[in-house]
Amino acid sequence: LFYISLALLVSGLPASAQVTGAEAAPGWKLGFGAEERLRLENRNNFDFNDAVSDSADVAYQRLRFSAKAELPGKLELFAEGMDLGVVYKNMAKPAQNDRLDLHQAYAAVKGKLLGQSLELKAGRQELKYGAGRLVWAAVWGNRINHFDAAVLKYKKGGLSADLIYGARVSYDETGWNDPNRHDILAGTYLTYRKNKEAPLLEGYFLSNYDSSNMSTLNRRTIGLRAQATLPGSIVCDLEVPYQFGKSARKKVSARAFHLDLSREFKLAWSPRAAAAYNYASGDKKASDSVNNTFVPLFQAPHDPYGLMDFFRWQNMKEVALELYAK
Repeated sequence: LFYISLALLVSGLPASAQVTGAEAAPGWKLGFGAEERLRLENRNNFDFNDAVSDSADVAYQRLRFSAKAELPGKLELFAEGMDLGVVYKNMAKPAQNDRLDLHQAYAAVKGKLLGQSLELKAGRQELKYGAGRLVWAAVWGNRINHFDAAVLKYKKGGLSADLIYGARVSYDETGWNDPNRHDILAGTYLTYRKNKEAPLLEGYFLSNYDSSNMSTLNRRTIGLRAQATLPGSIVCDLEVPYQFGKSARKKVSARAFHLDLSREFKLAWSPRAAAAYNYASGDKKASDSVNNTFVPLFQAPHDPYGLMDFFRWQNMKEVALELYAK
């Protein structure tokens, strides 16, 4: 796989800029932004089968534009449109088109209830949690995960707790994108970090279910994630989720594991070396009454596992050695 990605970013009246008088009420901040991206790919032997000739080229285009109005500390209004296209291909058409549509449109209200600081964010929005292994909105592909959701956030000191309920939005190439009322994500995500140098602790309970028939899909994920700096400036990241519930009338019992150790060196280009191990269970006996396949919910395969996105955190054992520079 060979790819080229070009992006043009434009921003005017950024969120930090003050606009007053006839343009905005006193105290409000207004801003807008835009991004145009063109990505070219050349694919060679993309199925790992030398007996089949499958060299191909494809070009993707994505335009994003947004507007935000903010009353600092009280209210934020945000809207974003997106236009997606496959502008060239000599292969089967990838499912990456979507004519001009609404990607995000939400209101976030901040205030106090019973003496506690809370934030309610409601509307069409991206959801991103942890390291992106279960819930993420990756930007590599043209299409980006988004939800019609409500998120209630509590923050105090180093503790952050989110209550989540939403329906995943389905892409419709020619019509408006609507939420899939049968693809529901609900649960809570807890994060604690005393300061930026302290260890990070996360715990979560996420439920993904089909609301039309609870016996068809009711997959629950409970898990823990921890990140800490060990002696020698080695950063350790560990995540352990477990899934239970029902799927297609079978009992669900599945598990996964992630561990990586990395170190960044204080040199030019900030090189960082890492070693990682990933495991996720698969289903060895399709004929029994238990489904052991771990499903990574709304994961973005590209971010954790590399450019080609051939596999994800499912039915896998992987050892990886990585080197980064920037």
